Amino acid sequence: MASHTSKLLVTVFLVVSSTLGLEDFKPSCWDNSTIYVYSPTDIARWYYQFRDSLKQSLKALAVRAVLASEPKDLESAHENDVCIVLANTHHESADWAVIKPILLKKKMKTILYETEPANPAIRRLLSWNPCAVWSYSWANVLSARRAIGKQTQVSYIPPGYSQAVDYRRSSARGATRTDEVVAIVSDGARDRLGGLFKAIPGLKNHNRVWSHREYAKQIASRHVAVNVHKAFDAARSNLELFRLAPMLSSGMRVISENSSFQDEESLEGLVTFARREDFPKWTEKYLEEARNEEVRRAVADRISLGFSQRFNLTRYLEIELLIRS
Repeated sequence: MASHTSKLLVTVFLVVSSTLGLEDFKPSCWDNSTIYVYSPTDIARWYYQFRDSLKQSLKALAVRAVLASEPKDLESAHENDVCIVLANTHHESADWAVIKPILLKKKMKTILYETEPANPAIRRLLSWNPCAVWSYSWANVLSARRAIGKQTQVSYIPPGYSQAVDYRRSSARGATRTDEVVAIVSDGARDRLGGLFKAIPGLKNHNRVWSHREYAKQIASRHVAVNVHKAFDAARSNLELFRLAPMLSSGMRVISENSSFQDEESLEGLVTFARREDFPKWTEKYLEEARNEEVRRAVADRISLGFSQRFNLTRYLEIELLIRS
């Protein structure tokens, strides 16, 4: 049932957006409102791409957006304003004790964006009195809905395509490297790459890339990336869309460990889901196509276009803001 729901939602977004332009969808109630995108300082560097993508999409919808990372950034906020807080329920930010009472006192509309796999602790987000909880993965959304119940709306707002993270024409990108395959895995989960370093010649793990220019140079200049989960459970693993969205926006080939059925189905044709033992076969195939620049460009354009049509962040936001208006 959930898989059919994910297909239906994607279809609705595409049909509505192709029928009406963005200007037709602009909710007038946001004319005098500001939307703050709050990323706590202790996790801000991990989500700079998503933060900037949110701001660009809101700007495309003619909504005033402000990036915030400290409590003082909310001092000028008003009751009609909205605050999207990037929230990790596995790790309570030091900022939370300060910004939570500010949001409650100002009576701002608070949207909490769960950035990590949902767990029962997500219920504590209800004390923020949020008007919505957003998440990046269908597995996460379904888990959060079971934990929260009907008290708060939980919505699927994935980190989709954004020009802010489409690095195909970045001056820092340079020529495509066909001798390397990239991965972005944190130090704590690096052992999950295991024997892949031996099985895939040229595999490099770049997990300290903190700027758009660095990303274009170190990641987007490669054609092939592999994705492994922090801990593997194919039936329940949340697909790391924060990690994958810039890659797919830039037209990269992504080979990933299997994930939840809903997430795999929604990315069918854009991401190659495979068993780890099959990663070398796929990387070799995709590196070979990259050696023909004409073919590589055609593949990159197809992936980027497909991702923008199916996972357009601006389209997801315009529908959600209409619901909240």
